Amino acid sequence: MPDLIPESYRLTPENEPKGVVVLFHGMTGTADDLLELGEALQKKNYACFLPLLTGHGTTISEFKRTSVHAWLNDARAALHAALQLNKPIHLVGLSFGAVLVLYLACNNKDKIKSISLLSPALSLRSWAKTWALRLLSYLPDRLLNNLPLVPKHQRANYCLYITRATYPVYSVGAAIRLFKVVRHVARKIHKISIPGLVCFDHNDMLVDVRVVMHFLKRKLPSKLFKFREYRDAGHELMHSRQAKAIINEVVSFIDSH
Repeated sequence: MPDLIPESYRLTPENEPKGVVVLFHGMTGTADDLLELGEALQKKNYACFLPLLTGHGTTISEFKRTSVHAWLNDARAALHAALQLNKPIHLVGLSFGAVLVLYLACNNKDKIKSISLLSPALSLRSWAKTWALRLLSYLPDRLLNNLPLVPKHQRANYCLYITRATYPVYSVGAAIRLFKVVRHVARKIHKISIPGLVCFDHNDMLVDVRVVMHFLKRKLPSKLFKFREYRDAGHELMHSRQAKAIINEVVSFIDSH
C-alpha cells in the first residue's frame, strides 16, 4: 500500500479494465480512507479513481473556506474523468462522499452502472442539530467561512485507526454545506433507477440511521437496492473490524453488475 500521504489516487489494473469505480471519501477525511477498497477492486480488474476533495488534506483554514460548489465540481470532474475510459462506471461514497454519489446519480443516472453508499450522512443523530443545519443551509455560501470549529467526540473502540491527515475537528460551515447537497438530493432522489448497495451500522455515532434508512427505503427502488447492516462498525466503516467484510460485500456487489 502506498505511504499515507493526502492525495488523489488513480489505480490501474494489469489487464484491460472491465469497469471504472470512483470512490469519494467523507468530510474531514482523505482518499486514503478508501484506498484498501480501491486496491481490492483493482485486483478484480477495475480502474479506480479516488479523488481528494478540495480543502481536505491541507489545513483547517482552507477546509473552512471551501465552498459547496468546489465539492460538487470535484464530484463532476471525477465522473467526467471516469467517462473518458468508455467503461461501465460504478460510484462508491463514504459518509459525505455517499451524499456526493447520490448527487451524481440524481443527475447522471444514464451514465452510472451502480452506486454503493457507506454510512450515508443524510441526517445526524441529533434531531435538533439536523434541523438547525437544514435551516442554515439556505444561507449564502460566503457567510459560512467564519463559523466555528467543533472537536470530534472520542471514537468507539471498534474504530481501529484514523489516517494521520484526517482533521480532528468538524467545521460548522462545512456541515451546513453538506446539508445544501442533502437538500438537492432530497428533491431529486426519486430519479435514481440504478442498482445500489447501502452499508451501515445501527450504532453509528454520527448519523441517525433509522431516519436515513427510512428515507432511502421509501425513495429508492426496493427491487434494485440491497441494505446491509454491520455490527460494531460505527460510522467510519473502513476503519473498523468489519472493514474486510464490507470490502468483500462492495466488491462482490460491483462485480455482479
